[in-house]
Amino acid sequence: MALPGVQRLDHIGFTVPNLAEAEDFLVNVLGCEYMYPLGPFVHEDSDWMLEHLNVHPRTVMRRLHFFRLGGQAVFEVFEYEAPDAHGQQERQ
Repeated sequence: MALPGVQRLDHIGFTVPNLAEAEDFLVNVLGCEYMYPLGPFVHEDSDWMLEHLNVHPRTVMRRLHFFRLGGQAVFEVFEYEAPDAHGQQERQ
């Protein structure tokens, strides 16, 4: 049963530790179409990143790429740098 009023999904956003590896997977494994990049996004004078994404307020979203899968699903994939980061995430 669908939620009342929901007609479709616009896009899904997620963060990755390495955008180049994510792009390789999305394009060469899943068959996504690379659409376009955006960024960087810097909010030096506000706490926007903390308030909206719950990350350090001086976090910088360096790169943001969009991919389309099957003509409909859109993935918003981004990589960011945070002053309190402890290095690249380990693979599991």
